[in-house]
Amino acid sequence: MNYLREMNAFFDWLETNPLEASTQTLWFHLMAVANKSGWPEWFAVANLLLQAKVGFSENTLTKHRNYLVQKGRIEYKNSGKQQAGKYRLIPFTSINEVNHEVKAEVKGEVDHEVKGSALFKQNETKKDGGGEREIVDLNFAKAIRAIDAQFPSRISPIQSKSLSDYITKGMNPSIVIRAVELTRKAGKDIRYLWGILQNCDGRGIYTLEAFESGQTRRQAQRTGGSSQTERAAFFAQKARETEREEG
Repeated sequence: MNYLREMNAFFDWLETNPLEASTQTLWFHLMAVANKSGWPEWFAVANLLLQAKVGFSENTLTKHRNYLVQKGRIEYKNSGKQQAGKYRLIPFTSINEVNHEVKAEVKGEVDHEVKGSALFKQNETKKDGGGEREIVDLNFAKAIRAIDAQFPSRISPIQSKSLSDYITKGMNPSIVIRAVELTRKAGKDIRYLWGILQNCDGRGIYTLEAFESGQTRRQAQRTGGSSQTERAAFFAQKARETEREEG
């Protein structure tokens, strides 16, 4: 199963199959668990673990799980009170819910946005097959892992979609890794991280070299103390803007 393709297909599917935000959140967390487990056909997750991840009561978890079952997005096997229930994700690609028009549109966007980027140059020198989409998917997985390592289970569906867009445009995952480091050093929460990434996307900064060069230029224009303070204030402002957009 391909993480990024399934997420993009899920967003497309939601246009004609609306779900409550809580139901969507549960699906995303099940996807994350399946990804970390190596995409087995069936995987076990304890109710208490899922409740902690999504902040649901047991009754609420059961309700939203049933929604996903009814919509054909998952299968569920109750293993009894003493054992974790088993889940099976129903992939979109295997049942052709991503039609040829959607695939063509995605490819067209990749051809238009990725050519000339570091991602496309990397793809040009690839000798053993694989295309632009596979490289984008790999970079998205690296970025997701970097964020989840510092902020486990804190990535919302909207943020996942934004990250997917950034990576598709050509943002290197090394920028995401660096943004995670800066956020951790600043003692900020995940909104600060998204402020950094939003700023990079807005300025067309998609490589680590360009990001570090911009940091160096700003530091040279200001004194050390004020530079750090102003930079933190700038990213915090971006974080607030992101939060308002999601609200």
